[in-house]
Amino acid sequence: EQDADIDRYKDTLRVPAKKRNIIYRSSGDLFALKCPQRIICEKLLKNSTNNKMLDDWKFYCFHGEPKYLLYIHDRVLASGSQKASIEEVFMTIDFKVKMDYLKDSKSNIPQMPVCYNEMIECARKLSKDFPFVRVDFYISENKPVFGELTFTPSGSYLKDQIHNKEGLTEMGNCLCLDKITEYTKLKKGYNV
Repeated sequence: EQDADIDRYKDTLRVPAKKRNIIYRSSGDLFALKCPQRIICEKLLKNSTNNKMLDDWKFYCFHGEPKYLLYIHDRVLASGSQKASIEEVFMTIDFKVKMDYLKDSKSNIPQMPVCYNEMIECARKLSKDFPFVRVDFYISENKPVFGELTFTPSGSYLKDQIHNKEGLTEMGNCLCLDKITEYTKLKKGYNV
């Protein structure tokens, strides 16, 4: 392990405001338009058993309650490419029912990790203030490591490519708009 020269990479990482504006508008991430850009450096997490990336545990939470889990494993980056070969499973959080709401899902339900209940509790706490958010975790040394809060999974681009219609409908039914007391009205003719 070695320290990175942060100053060397700042300009490469900084996205110009105009480009950021286009990205956020086209992806539906309007909440991020006014946020100042931040560069955060984190400890590199490694898979101790093989050279694959760490498994991803993505909890779909509605009004503070985790309802579904997208488990992504065996993610391998092709040499010199950003494209990953991955296996995905979409299920309810109790591991009992596999949800065939992912297109082309061929994976089996994974073993429940030792820290699973801790991930569920953390997801509840982190999502309690939001009508919908996906809370992502990794597992390192049998402990959950927080990844991110995702308000628009896949940047809202892949809605018809990842989940089928039944899955989208069931998840949509979990969202109770009556509980939302604040909203921002977009100006007439606003293009997202």
